[in-house]
Order: sequence, then structure tokens, then C-alpha cells
Amino acid sequence: MDTHFYCTKERNFDYLTYENEIKKIGKRKYIEKIFQEAEFDYDLFLAKITSLGVEIDEITIKNEENPYQKYYTEILNNEMSIKDKNKIKSHLKQVEALNGFFAESNSKSDKELKKNSKQKKYMLVKFIIFLELQLSILEEIKEGKIIDESISPEKAKHTFDSYIFSSGNILKYLMYFVQLDEQYGCNRIFSEKDVSEIANFFIGYRERDNLMDAFEYWKYSKIEINSESNKNTINFLDEAFNRAVLVGNYRYKNFMWDIEKDITSKVAQKMKSEKSVVTQESVDNSISRELCLRHFGRENMTEKFLDVELTKWIDAIEFLKGESFNYSIKRKDVLSVNNLCIVKKEFEWKKKLMEFSHAISDNEAEVIINKLTFDKKSKDLVDAPLIKIKDKLILLPILTKQMRPLSAILSMFSRYEKDTKNNWGFKEYVLEARIKKLLDKSGNIHAVRLHKYITDQTRNEKETDLAFVLEDDLFIIECKNFNQPYTVREHAKTNGKIREAITQLNKSANFFEEHLDVVKEQLSINKDKSIKATHRILLTAAILGVAGKQENVWVVDEASFMKFLSKKRNLSEIPVEKILNFLESQVSIKNMQKKITRVWDEQGDIKYHCVEKIIEDI
Repeated sequence: MDTHFYCTKERNFDYLTYENEIKKIGKRKYIEKIFQEAEFDYDLFLAKITSLGVEIDEITIKNEENPYQKYYTEILNNEMSIKDKNKIKSHLKQVEALNGFFAESNSKSDKELKKNSKQKKYMLVKFIIFLELQLSILEEIKEGKIIDESISPEKAKHTFDSYIFSSGNILKYLMYFVQLDEQYGCNRIFSEKDVSEIANFFIGYRERDNLMDAFEYWKYSKIEINSESNKNTINFLDEAFNRAVLVGNYRYKNFMWDIEKDITSKVAQKMKSEKSVVTQESVDNSISRELCLRHFGRENMTEKFLDVELTKWIDAIEFLKGESFNYSIKRKDVLSVNNLCIVKKEFEWKKKLMEFSHAISDNEAEVIINKLTFDKKSKDLVDAPLIKIKDKLILLPILTKQMRPLSAILSMFSRYEKDTKNNWGFKEYVLEARIKKLLDKSGNIHAVRLHKYITDQTRNEKETDLAFVLEDDLFIIECKNFNQPYTVREHAKTNGKIREAITQLNKSANFFEEHLDVVKEQLSINKDKSIKATHRILLTAAILGVAGKQENVWVVDEASFMKFLSKKRNLSEIPVEKILNFLESQVSIKNMQKKITRVWDEQGDIKYHCVEKIIEDI
């Protein structure tokens, strides 16, 4: 069978399974175990050792020696095929090369930081000042308040996002270099020269972003490392995956922009009819709240995460956003953290949060503030916008104004997805209800959930989220409300989930296809009705960078499906052939793919051959 959707069967995508295996027996025992078992399946061994990234510590590495070289020596002394031996040797060369690249990158960063060693105790506050100033300039370019011919509003938006992501990595690096309890200077006023010194470090470190990307693609995909004419090159070999990551990220931004525009229009009309005062902050809060209700469902606002209700997490982020809006109006452009940022002691943040939302208890406020404080486990400053220096927590107003509670909450709790105390399961039903309503409203299609309890010895259940019959064809839909991926690691995880969902869908669909009498009964259609074909659809809330058919399942995302239905008055009057044509060739994905091509990025010491968006959206 033809496969139009790029393959999600890479074993590296199963890294979460391998990480869980490590947790059970410990890292040392696990590494010994996979080396002992390597001869039974060298490909599986390489998938595990690579996707876990245990041979490379990108922050602390100081040399190029592989920590597990003795184990590899034992493996290579075993009898094995030339093909397997070459795979192991190729892997070792790439580990050596990447370790060397990171060691060199760290050496440069260390040298740059040592230039500031006389003011080492002010390093973090200078970084915060520089970051807030840069984000402020980019925000004004995005909003058209500053016209800069060298950078468009879209490019400014992309740079703004990349600064936030980079700043998270840099903060983690700085936390290894300096002790937070040795940092000072929240009240100190710095000169432009002081701030420019940390700017040089920031700009140099941002060149490392491509190396970090290469490391991520090495773990979950395929890269090629070469040295030619004294210039190292890294080629992202799996172009399909590389392209899908970028297309998915840009499509998600556009999708959210469209939804926000629609909500903004409705909110503005409502406020106007109620003669309410329309401010940027009030509109922004309404958008944030509506996005959360849409994704989580109004009925699920009392679901708890870390024993705190979802609605209280939303309140907390809206509180920080409100503080940022108010502060941005009155702040002074003086090069001091106290002037550019909001600085309070931890107990003051807790107190103000409880004043903002009286429903939040003292214990809950402590849990929330702790979770929103940046540490080495945080992904970026969207997850955790508060930066701790001694007994002070610092909030960057320009950055925090841009936060969306939905994105922050999904990101913060993504690691708890399978934790029974923090169950995200309800999200699937919210997506299912949304799609059911969409089908009914846009297509006059009454879709139902198929369910059958098997009473034989197996005693298992068969169910699928939605099903409907059109012409003589049965459509079976499985809805998956995956968290929106952004990083390469998250896209790899989503691919693994897509594969699992396809397996799950096929098991249920096989049963119902073999028991059409059950289908007809539950769909309330005539038992003599002929069903000539079955179409299986996996529909995700996560915006994808590629879609089409994998095995015998069509993969499509909600954004693409919504756009298709919005152009049709009545789906029940559309020939099945047109629906299948849409599933095979999804226009929104193809349009974004046209704006992306492979390029050589030659900034820095390493050349990278990877995909990049070269055409801006209009």
C-alpha cells in the first residue's frame, strides 16, 4: 500500500519508553544492560543509546572522549556483520564529532564569561536587562511602532520567539557557571558598555542554536557530519522530518493567529454592546480565557494538576500578565532590573496572587509560584517566567505580556501526561465533542461514538470516537488531543504517539468493519444499507507539518479539517471522492511547504544544510 504520510516507525521516536526503562533500574545498570543485549539487535541498541543522548552532555562537556568507550571496544571485538560494525563505527564518529563541537562551543562561552569575571556577581542581572531591552525593541517592530528595513514584522516575531527559547538555554548554562545565591545587582544602574559585554555572550551563544538543533535531530532522526576545506558541515539527512517540524510550527502560529482574530472580533463586539471599556489588556485576557475553554472544555476547569485546579493556574498566569501590562506603562528606560522589570520577594508574589484570586489558598499559591519559577528543568521562560536571584523573583514584563495561559499550561504539564494524579485524558473528549459539533454544523452529519463490550473470555471493549456513513462509505474517526509540539524532541514524541494511535484505531476499526450490523444499529441506519468501503481517519488537535496516508489510515489535523469544512455548505452533499482528495492533498500544508526550502546556513564555525522558511506570509 502506498504511504503518503512520512513514516513514524523510527525506533528513536520511542525515547520516552527508554527513559521509563532507565527510571526503573537506574542509569548505570540500564547502560550496562543495553550494551549486553546489543548483539541481539544492533539497530535497537543504537536507537536507545542515541535517542537518550547519554554519551553527550552539551553543557558540561570539556573533552571529546566517549564515556562508554570500553563497552564499545567489547562490542566491536564480537563477531558481527560488516554492515553492523560500520553502523557502530559511524555512530562513534558522530558522538566524537558532536562532543568536540560542544567542547569548543563551551570553551568559547567560558572565555566570553571570564571577560566579565570582575563583574561575575552581576552577570545574571545584566543578562536580564539585555534580554528585556531586546524583546522591547522587537515588540515595537512587530507592532509597527518602529520601522526597520532590515527586519520585517514577521521576522521580528520569529526572532522574538527564538530569543525566548535561546534565553532558556542560556539561563541553564549560566546556572552551571554561577551560583544564584552569589548574584547581586537588582538595584544597580549599569552603563551601556556593561550591558554590551553580556550582549556579546548572548549573540555568540545563539550561534549555538543550530548545534543544539543538530544534536536533537541526531538523537531522533539522521544527520551527516563532514569536514571539508577546514570547515565542518552538518547535513540534516531526514529532510521529511526536518521539513515537517518547521511546517508544523509555522502552521500552528498561523492557526492560533486566525483563532485569536476571530475571538478578538467577538470580544470587541460584545464589549461594545455592553458599553464596556475596551483595553488591550481586557481583550488579551478574554482571548486567553476563550482559548483555554476551547481546548480544555468549560466543564473541566476544576481538573487538578499538582493538586491545584486548572482555573487557578489560568488565573495565576493572567495575574502575571496583568502585572506586566500595568508595569510596562509606567516603567522607566533606566538600565536597572528594578526599573525595567518587576521585582518582588517570594512572599510578596504569593500575597498579591491571593489578592488577585481569593479562591487560591496559601499552599496553592506556593505551589504555583514555585512551578512558575525558572530552574534547570524548565523548558523556557514561557513555562517559568519568574527568575530567582537571592530572595527576589524577577518578572520580565515584555516577555510575560506575550504569554498565553493555554501554551504555558500545556508546556508546563506535558511531562505529567501519563501521571494518574495529573490526568490529561479529558482533553480527548473535548476534541471529540468539538469535531462532532463541527460535522453537525458544517456538514449536517450526525456522527456517533461506536462502542461494543465483548462478553467472551477476552472481556475487552471496542470503541472508536466518531463514525458516520456517507453514500455507501463508512468513515471511522479517532480523535487525539496531543499537546502541540514545538521542539524537535516534542515532534519526535508526537510521531511516536501517532504510530500508537494508528495501531489503536486499526484494532477497533477491524472489529467494526467485521461487524457492520453493530455499526448500522448504533448509527441508526437501515440494516439492509450497503456499505462498500471503510475509511479510517486519525484526527489530531496538534497542528502537523505533514499529513496523508500511513498504512491504511488517513492522518489529518483539526486546523486543516476545519478549513475544509468551512468551505463546504453541506458535507452530506459532497461526493466521497472529494473528501478523499482533500485527505490526500491538504492545501494548507502544501501552501506552507512551498515557503520552505533547504538552505546552507554558514553563520559561525559550522555549515548547516537544513530547511528554512524563505517566503513570508502575507
